[in-house]
Amino acid sequence: MKHKIRTRHTGARFTVKYIQKHAKPGSMRSTIPKFEGTSDWDYAKLVDKKLEQGRAKGQKRLYLHHIVAFHPSDSHKSDEELLDIAEESLQIAMPGKRHYVMAVERDKAHPHVHIVVGLRSLDTKRVHRDFVDYITIGKELEVKHGLYNADRSQKPSPYAPAPNTVQIERRTGKKSLKNELKDKVATALETAADTASFIDTLDAFGVQLLPGLNASGLYGASFTLDGEIFKGSQLNISAKKIKDKFAGDPFFLMLMTDAEKKAKAYAEKNTLEAQGSKPTLATNLRNRTLDKHFESADDKTYFYKNTNKKAFNYDAEKNAVAFDHSNYKNIKAGMQKMIENGAAKIEASGSDRFKRQAWTVAIQNGYAMADFYQPSLNDYEQALKTCMNEKQREKIKEEMEKQRQKEREKQEHEKQKPQHRIKLKI
Repeated sequence: MKHKIRTRHTGARFTVKYIQKHAKPGSMRSTIPKFEGTSDWDYAKLVDKKLEQGRAKGQKRLYLHHIVAFHPSDSHKSDEELLDIAEESLQIAMPGKRHYVMAVERDKAHPHVHIVVGLRSLDTKRVHRDFVDYITIGKELEVKHGLYNADRSQKPSPYAPAPNTVQIERRTGKKSLKNELKDKVATALETAADTASFIDTLDAFGVQLLPGLNASGLYGASFTLDGEIFKGSQLNISAKKIKDKFAGDPFFLMLMTDAEKKAKAYAEKNTLEAQGSKPTLATNLRNRTLDKHFESADDKTYFYKNTNKKAFNYDAEKNAVAFDHSNYKNIKAGMQKMIENGAAKIEASGSDRFKRQAWTVAIQNGYAMADFYQPSLNDYEQALKTCMNEKQREKIKEEMEKQRQKEREKQEHEKQKPQHRIKLKI
């Protein structure tokens, strides 16, 4: 048995509608009855309404999408038996009464059960936030019900694809930056004899180590490649794995401290700076990324809301932002802060990847920017594909057409150049 958990902030109706897609008579079970003649969509909205009615004050995540996957050799089990086992695993993981909808799906070689389960208990009114050891639950139920007993003693290869990348690579037909980084870090860790050679190998690969240190030593590690940062946990290469590898190296802590100093300097490379100024307008605090997802006690260091994870630093004197993590949300929040303080145009400096991301944020949100990045036609296409603002979509289309015209003119110019030249010696 394997368990996969997907947390959700949005309503449950789309997930409930999806799991009914392959459900056959007798392959679905729920605490919320589905009456005859009710469409899948109406039932999905009913479940969503029931879960919403039980939402606790301040509760963000309303439900989990839990998938219990069985081995192909367990396909002989009936839908009823698979639902019984899935319900039992749910009771062990999340004791108490709570609303759920589950359905067996057999569209692959291995049967699996999709479960939508409310996080708030109907009897205790407590929201489930506990850690669950699904590996232990799986072992217990495999023995109890005579299921295929998975071999969990073998550790996954460090070169195995990073989580959630296989489908992306299939769709795009090329290796993701995340997997490219994972391969390089795994190779450096496997081949290095000591800490110095580990860091040197990373440098040779163009990868920078961003360690996190406290009084007890190394507690976390992130890595950056081409301006993009990934935590070690996202690459299945934890700080513990690095410490265990170089436990006997007397220079480990000293070299990690040196790497941490370089990491702090790295944050200053990817920056946004204001050009010019305009009259400060009244700030609309509703639905603003900066206010919804970030917080700061001193208006200088901004953290992700309700965490101690730093996102970026703001310099009020320069009206500039330096990023620790330069993802879309961070950049958008940084730009909002600068515009709030009178930036007429925004300049970006740093890696090409960072500049491209900053350009995308600006053009999708209508923020005025300096000429810091020369976008390609593909950049416009990607920006258009992910833009949700209809007004900005029209502007992107206009800019795309201008870019196409430039490329056509360039091609025409190339055609008009003489193809052969003859040099005469006199």
